[in-house]
Amino acid sequence: MYSLRGLILNIIADKVAWCKQFGISINEEDWSCDKLPATLVTDMGSEYKSENFEQIAELGVKVINLPSYRPELKGMIDNLRTTTNIEVDYLQVFRLSNQNGEQKIIHRQEQPAHCNEILVAFIWNPVENAKIFVMDNGTYSTMMLAEEY
Repeated sequence: MYSLRGLILNIIADKVAWCKQFGISINEEDWSCDKLPATLVTDMGSEYKSENFEQIAELGVKVINLPSYRPELKGMIDNLRTTTNIEVDYLQVFRLSNQNGEQKIIHRQEQPAHCNEILVAFIWNPVENAKIFVMDNGTYSTMMLAEEY
């Protein structure tokens, strides 16, 4: 339930104040925080199967549940924290592309430099070309498409 609480708090959080913590200056109109995300990708945890979470889906949010026993798809940032000695930068960049019908995901950070690539076969069509920025402070993560950054 705490993950769901964090998710909702992150959606409605003051993005101007949040970015300011990291020395990033934005105006309120640069990052509207009065809308639900169009899609949520979950790891099928119990909090994402609850009645409360179903109510979020009823609001029109598309929910994609990642398949079981595929740890490489879950928490690339968390895996970086727990499986390496690399310090996690607050800004992570993910590039998604279609490689012969499979989803190619390139995960990078600048300081310290790190790059990880995975190729995943999904039951849905892979994203053709997208860049996603994730600002992560260790407690909360905020994701946005490149055109929103």
